[in-house]
Amino acid sequence: MSFAFVPMAIVAGICAHHGVFIHGEWHLRLHTIAFGHLILFGCFYYASQRSASYNSPALLNTAIMLLAYLTTLFSSMTIYHLFFHRLVRFPGPRLAAISKFWHIHQARHSKNHEVMQAMYEQYGPYVRTGPNELTIFHPDAIEILDSTKSNTIKDEFYDLIHPLVVDVVDMMNWFAFDVMGEVLFGEDFGLLASCQSLPAVTRQHRALAMMGPILNTVWDWMDMVSFCDERMTRRMKVPGSSMYLAHWFIQEYLRTEGKDSPERRKHALSGSTVSAMVAGSDTSPASLIAIVWFLCKYPSNADKIWAELQSLGSILDPHALAKLPHLNGVVNETLRLLPPAMTGNGRFIGDQGLSIGNIFVPPNTKVTAPKFVIQRLPSAFRYADEFIPER
Repeated sequence: MSFAFVPMAIVAGICAHHGVFIHGEWHLRLHTIAFGHLILFGCFYYASQRSASYNSPALLNTAIMLLAYLTTLFSSMTIYHLFFHRLVRFPGPRLAAISKFWHIHQARHSKNHEVMQAMYEQYGPYVRTGPNELTIFHPDAIEILDSTKSNTIKDEFYDLIHPLVVDVVDMMNWFAFDVMGEVLFGEDFGLLASCQSLPAVTRQHRALAMMGPILNTVWDWMDMVSFCDERMTRRMKVPGSSMYLAHWFIQEYLRTEGKDSPERRKHALSGSTVSAMVAGSDTSPASLIAIVWFLCKYPSNADKIWAELQSLGSILDPHALAKLPHLNGVVNETLRLLPPAMTGNGRFIGDQGLSIGNIFVPPNTKVTAPKFVIQRLPSAFRYADEFIPER
C-alpha cells in the first residue's frame, strides 16, 4: 500500500477550502461540487491504474486519497469556523458554527419558530445559527432587513411554517389557491368546490417544508413550476384583461423580445408566475387558519366583528372594510402573534456591513430576524404573549 500521494491530498484539501469554499455560499451547488469531485477523482483513479509506480490497487489508492482529502478539507473548515471566522464573537451552539445541518436537524419537525425561541432564551438577542449565519432578535431588525429601504439581498430560500391548528387547513389552502388562480390567471381552479387538492399544490407544500432542501425539494418544486407554466401558456392564447396579474407578466415578456434571449425571457416569465402564486397561496392559508383559531378561542371578538359588519352597506367594499377597527385589530394582532413566515426571510449583508441596535454585523453575512420571537418581545409589546386586538 502506497501513501506517497497522501501529502498531495492534504494540500489539495487545504487549497480547496481556502481557495474556493471559504468564499460565498455553496449549499445550493452540492450537485455541481459532487460532480466536479467525481471527475477529479475519476481522473486520479485512471492515472493510478495506468501508472506503474503504485504497487497497491488503483481503487485503494483513490479511496485513501479521497479520505485524506475530505478529512483535511472538513478539518480546515471546522477550525476556521470555530476560531477564525468573522462571527466567532457571537454566541450560539458550537455545532451550528460548524455546519447548518445542526439547525436543520433541530427544526426537522417544522417547528423552527420554537427552536428560535429556545435559542433566544439561552443565548440572547444575537445568535450564531450557522457557519455564516446570524439570527437577530431585536425589534429594529424587521424594519432594517425586510423593509423596501433595506440594502440587503434575499437569501436563496426561505421557510414558511404552517400552523396546523384546526380542521379547516385544507379548506383555507383550497380557498387561497382558487383566489390566486382568479387574481393571476382569471381562472378558478375549483379546489374549494371539489374539496380536492392538485398534485402540484401538494408537492409544493412538501417542497417548502423544513427538510425540503435536503431531500426532494427540486423535484417537488418543479411540479409547481410546470403547473404555473401550463396555466400561463393557456392564458397567453386568449385575450386577457389588465385586471389579472398574468396580463402584466405577459406584457413584460413581450417587451423584452429581441432584448434578451428566448430562454432568459421564458425563465423570467416562469419565475414571476411561480413567485406570485406561491407568495399569495402559501401565506394566506396560514393567516386565515390563525384568525379562525383566535376567533374560536376568543368568541367575543367574533361578535364584535359581526356587529361592525352589520353597519356596512356591502361587505364587498374593501375601503369600508379597511376602516373597521376591531376587524383590522384582529387581523393585525393575529399576524403579530402568528406571522405566516415565523422565522423570517434570510438576507445577506452587503460589503459595508450593517448596524442593528448597538451591534455591528460584519459584511457578507447571512442574517435573519425571526418574527415569531421578535413580535413577542416584552421590550416591544406589553403583555406580549396575549391576544389583544385593541392594542
